Amino acid sequence: MRKYLIVILLLLMSIVVRAQFDAQSAFYMFYHSHYNPAAIGQTDYMQASGSYRLQWLGIDNAPQTGYFQFQSPFKILKTRHGAGARFMTDKIGLFSNQTGAVQYAYKYPLGGGFISAGVDLGIISVTFKGSKVFIPEYETNADNPDGGNQATANAPYHNVSDQAIPQSDKSDIKFDMAVGVYYSNPKWYAGISYSHVTRPVMKIGDYTDITIFGTMYAMAGYNWVLRNKKFTLKPAFMLKSDFRSWTMDLTLLLDYNERIRGGLSYRWGDAVGFIFGGDIIPGLQLAYAYELPASKILQASSGSHEACLSYSFNILGRKKHHKYKSIRIL
Repeated sequence: MRKYLIVILLLLMSIVVRAQFDAQSAFYMFYHSHYNPAAIGQTDYMQASGSYRLQWLGIDNAPQTGYFQFQSPFKILKTRHGAGARFMTDKIGLFSNQTGAVQYAYKYPLGGGFISAGVDLGIISVTFKGSKVFIPEYETNADNPDGGNQATANAPYHNVSDQAIPQSDKSDIKFDMAVGVYYSNPKWYAGISYSHVTRPVMKIGDYTDITIFGTMYAMAGYNWVLRNKKFTLKPAFMLKSDFRSWTMDLTLLLDYNERIRGGLSYRWGDAVGFIFGGDIIPGLQLAYAYELPASKILQASSGSHEACLSYSFNILGRKKHHKYKSIRIL
């Protein structure tokens, strides 16, 4: 029983580390528009991308996250816009969360770049697999002088008759919304956004509610071209907070000839890792990230793995150097 409790506590800790509801990703610098709708369609490229994350290998029922997005820039007369759609599925323990949304951004030229305002409108779904809940009827009580078993109903940390724990599958769907502003030019980018504006309350059965609190994201990055102009150093960060807890991602990537890239990452108090990726063919990019826990979770997990794949092509007719740029590593 203690083993089960340790696993449950670790999974509960992940909710705090993950800034409450939203899933983690080592590739936040690739998917600006996942966190900020104002970044949708930020380049001249139409893009389809997806990623999959296996978090905390070695821990049963640890988080698994899949993400897919399609985005495209477009023009109306002389004005520039971006639009897209995204889908995310996230499983942790007996919970399964899905989000789907459409995104739009209006872009205005400023200072050699574009400043954008965007909105994300969609739905959010939470499912609890109550049919898979297992509460043993008896447990070994080491403190029992008779060395026997004690009814679980008398245990201090769970009760078989607890109405707050559904015994059948429960789910709820609510409207969700995010807004943001974003600026980028060839040298740097910065943006701030706020997700779960509607603060949806998900009802899991008759006795349990889950409130999804709004989350603020602030991100920025810089492109530093080195003396050898084939190399570009790209520091970036993203701060996440629901105004009750916070975490920060820091990343330093080295890009070679806009074809191959690699670097290090750190998530505040949570994990350290590395990222490596490159162009398979022009327009098709693959990346891999490994993260090692920097907390007590390391005692139970060998780390987290994540991979992403994206394909992009130019639709606005602007001529580029001779190759496709990495459109998410700005």
